[in-house]
Amino acid sequence: MALKVPSPEDATKRAAYIADLRTFADFLDRNSWAPLPHYPQVQVDLEAPDVWDGGLAGLARLRQIAANFGEKPDEHTDDRTSVMHRFGVIEYKVITWHRSGRPVEGGEREAELKRLRARVAELEATTDPDATGLAYSRTDSEADDPTPVSPARVPLHTGSVVDGGELITDKAAQ
Repeated sequence: MALKVPSPEDATKRAAYIADLRTFADFLDRNSWAPLPHYPQVQVDLEAPDVWDGGLAGLARLRQIAANFGEKPDEHTDDRTSVMHRFGVIEYKVITWHRSGRPVEGGEREAELKRLRARVAELEATTDPDATGLAYSRTDSEADDPTPVSPARVPLHTGSVVDGGELITDKAAQ
């Protein structure tokens, strides 16, 4: 897969970005008083038509970028694939995000994914959604009481605790 050639608009933006990087480097070169970044990092999030849908286009593009760098992509997480290349102390990282998890590649994995999804649906259909008995839902006969619950609706109790942890209220003391 060949990397796409930038449009004239993209080429203009790219040239401006590179000029800004050179301006920043010149600024650091001219101003020895300016502190250097400890861990300079540039991160690029790939944008492809199907990146946000967990598609394969962003993944293929990132793998091509990694190959151009001579690096191996990091594919250890389900939500993204990335590649990192160093230019001296500067880290250049390219990421493609997988919104719905890592994309499935090849027919065998696709068949396995369909089988697993069918099994999950089967289990959900046969499992009691409230096996614990702790869920609560209001019945139709229960009216919605919009009155807020506040301490003012409950009588205030005052008192003190004596040895043994017993609460002695003001009424009991009288």
